[in-house]
Amino acid sequence: MGEILTKLNQYSKSDIYPFHMPGHKRNFSDSPLQDLYRLDITEIDGFDDLHEPEGLILDSMRKASALYQADETFFLVNGSTAGNLAAISATVSEKQKILMGRNSHKSAYHAVYLRNADPVYLYPDYLKQFQFWGSVTPKEVETNLLQNPECKAVFLTSPTYEGIVSDVEKIAEITHRYQIPLIVDEAHGAHFGLDPRFPKSAIQLGADLVIQSLHKTMPSPTQTALLHIKGNLVDRDRLKKFLKIYQSSSPSYLFVAGIDEAIHYVERNRNKLFTALSDHLYEFYQRAKELKSFEILSNGDQTSFFNYDRSRIVIGVRSHQITGKELLQVLLEKYHLQLEMAGMYHVTAISGIMDTKEGFDRLIDALIDLDQTLSNQDKMIRFYEVPESEHFLDKQESIMSPGDADSYLFEKVKLDEAEGRIAADYIYLYPPGSPIIVPGEVIKGKLILLLKQYCNMGLVVRGVSEGEDKEIHVLQKNFSECKK
Repeated sequence: MGEILTKLNQYSKSDIYPFHMPGHKRNFSDSPLQDLYRLDITEIDGFDDLHEPEGLILDSMRKASALYQADETFFLVNGSTAGNLAAISATVSEKQKILMGRNSHKSAYHAVYLRNADPVYLYPDYLKQFQFWGSVTPKEVETNLLQNPECKAVFLTSPTYEGIVSDVEKIAEITHRYQIPLIVDEAHGAHFGLDPRFPKSAIQLGADLVIQSLHKTMPSPTQTALLHIKGNLVDRDRLKKFLKIYQSSSPSYLFVAGIDEAIHYVERNRNKLFTALSDHLYEFYQRAKELKSFEILSNGDQTSFFNYDRSRIVIGVRSHQITGKELLQVLLEKYHLQLEMAGMYHVTAISGIMDTKEGFDRLIDALIDLDQTLSNQDKMIRFYEVPESEHFLDKQESIMSPGDADSYLFEKVKLDEAEGRIAADYIYLYPPGSPIIVPGEVIKGKLILLLKQYCNMGLVVRGVSEGEDKEIHVLQKNFSECKK
């Protein structure tokens, strides 16, 4: 048991009466959550302060930084969102440029909006057979920095939601030649760098700020994450200032203890845990080689990406006999397997060190069973044509920054009537939450066709209203005369 949880247990069993927050007073015996409530406290004597750590929490953060080989590590109780917000805010000010992956999470865009920064986009390679982003190449970074040497930071997502990894080491070398920091959203790679059978962490490869969601792939509660820092290109006092702004002033000790417990557990058991995961994955991929109707992402697809995380299982549908959404539903309803997300013609399953052999066996058995069904028929439910546009990879025409777009009045229009208008809101698939269109960008006809396709396929499209009309927010036609 970790030190923080040990101390919380001791306090809960003591005779100290809590004339302090939280209001359940560790005495909500009628609730099934009582075992959690008895450990739930606020910043009281002897338990340190997340925002000004000097004792218990500081010691735990130092253990985390040693495990991940960072100079310093901060605990995040508002998820990787808080880390992305703080990292960008600490490195980019109003009207300054930031070079960022166009496939960045919405929280990175929110940071750009809050700072009213000027984003310059990096467009990753594209995996056409799976219909999602590949890696951002060092060449793409170098080219854009040559054209925009005034950029104050570079922001990448690696790995992506589908486990695609960019060449962080070479990209860090390039950014450092320009004396600017590299920020890596490694939310889906909290297990990186802990075992040689999986990719190294960006913090080990030269990145200056790295954000990891512990809860995504490690045994830690939802909403817990880490922010690592290395080197001297980022002002640490400025970073800490923004962490205080974007994190709750009343951080949950259950979350803090959960982070400490995950670090403690992995630190002591990592070889056993990662060996078991590696063995399970090897058996899964070996059996998957016999599938005819499904294509599993592997090294054989490595023309559009630098590396990938094989614990992220991406299952594509060959010949598009069924959609990703339909495959997700069949796996849930018939085989009781809940996968993470569905794209147009693929689904993604997240595996990790806490998964069991039974879970892997059930997934591959279900795919083999479905494979036999699909091999014996031309179409299962219905067939969708893929639009000519290569997903949303086409570079969007930007008229203004997201922050500037917020200065103007907007209106709702039907999706069919939006061509040529300027977006006033983000539109994105959820998950993964990377914007397809950003405020200030021109809405093109191909994009409208693609959004309608997503809606028809049952994918979750945020920013497009439900119902027959399918409305979106755009700036008013005479927007230059219609400031808020």
